[in-house]
Amino acid sequence: MLPAEVRPVALLRQFPRIANVVARAWNDAAEIQAVLDDFLIDRRGGRQGFPLEVTEELLVLRDYYQGRYPNGVSTCPDEAAQDLSPPG
Repeated sequence: MLPAEVRPVALLRQFPRIANVVARAWNDAAEIQAVLDDFLIDRRGGRQGFPLEVTEELLVLRDYYQGRYPNGVSTCPDEAAQDLSPPG
């Protein structure tokens, strides 16, 4: 399970479809990196982008997955993916 400070609350509320994409990719290191990069980097130009709070959550998820989140405690990726799925 993801630590509370890493859980993407705004992402789940505002973009549940995106949260599902992240959750499906969570157990594959190459896939999650590609997914998060696609959401964070505008390669086509002119994209509006996510609200700041969602962008910050995606950055925290990327850093946490890569073991760089300073306050995060490493967890099993399988358990962490459960936190990314919208309730219901």
